[in-house]
Amino acid sequence: MASEADSTNLTLLCSPQNPTVDVVAVENLGERPLQSWTYQKDGEIVVWLQDTEFLPHEIPSARVFSFGYSITDESDCRSLAQSLLEKLNKMRLAGQVLHLMFSA
Repeated sequence: MASEADSTNLTLLCSPQNPTVDVVAVENLGERPLQSWTYQKDGEIVVWLQDTEFLPHEIPSARVFSFGYSITDESDCRSLAQSLLEKLNKMRLAGQVLHLMFSA
């Protein structure tokens, strides 16, 4: 979980056994975590990044992350990007080369 000093959060949402691509969904500014990636299904709110009928079905080899953040000023964007890259680098498997895709 993010602390005051680190107001970013990279969360693993879906992880197949043999991933070939990492998908990073970057949250919209000011929205609650995962709010950007939801829809109504049978009267319930569902995260389509995890729903087996959506992204995991379309790209079954995708490991999916959500990246949430809190910034107070546009000048924080550079440190935000650096934080994302550092966290993503730690989460990626050592020695494994995967394609990388961002969604915003």
